[in-house]
Amino acid sequence: FRADGRMPPAEFFEKPQFNNWIELYIRGTTQKTVEDYTEEISDNGFPCGVYMMDGGYMPHQGCYSFVDTDFPDPKRMFAKIRDKGWKSLVWTAHFVSPDSREYKRLRYHKKTAALDLLCHQKKGTGAAVVRWWSGISAVYDLTNPKGRDYYVNELETFLSKYGIDGLKFDAGDQHLFAPGVDVRFYRPEQTGVDYIEEYGRVAAQFPYNEIRSCYK
Repeated sequence: FRADGRMPPAEFFEKPQFNNWIELYIRGTTQKTVEDYTEEISDNGFPCGVYMMDGGYMPHQGCYSFVDTDFPDPKRMFAKIRDKGWKSLVWTAHFVSPDSREYKRLRYHKKTAALDLLCHQKKGTGAAVVRWWSGISAVYDLTNPKGRDYYVNELETFLSKYGIDGLKFDAGDQHLFAPGVDVRFYRPEQTGVDYIEEYGRVAAQFPYNEIRSCYK
């Protein structure tokens, strides 16, 4: 994107950023392990500007809440991070588990099904599914303005509900939508490159963001 004069928040430059993926991949991501890790950072005298909580907290892809048994009070968890003077980011990606309540709502509920919020298969009206490192998922159609707006609203509601400052936008790889993949976008002439560009536009709407892969 062309420079527009805006600067990212100062916290990204003035202090270190911590991401808990490597630390908690073995321990497992729960409220206790997140709080233990943030205390370890503080107790060892490390400055922190931004704390990123990576994946593993969702009941399934596209469900913007926390596994109840692992996160009994996530709002309190993020309040404790905020009390340290840190900004918090959490993981997101543009996927929806095809056997979830969210998928059924997006595909079959009268109000949402008519909006074509998910990418389609190349032939017919079935929702496309793509393979990625966590399995097989349907995909929000970010090339459809209504799909993009719906996804952004889901994210904004999630952040507001739990007191989170921003998002780590994962995936976004063009090879997910390579020519041989059975996926069709809002306009038939659009390609995976167009999709990834729109993913970047979504991320840019959130001042506190990290985006793994982007075009332009």
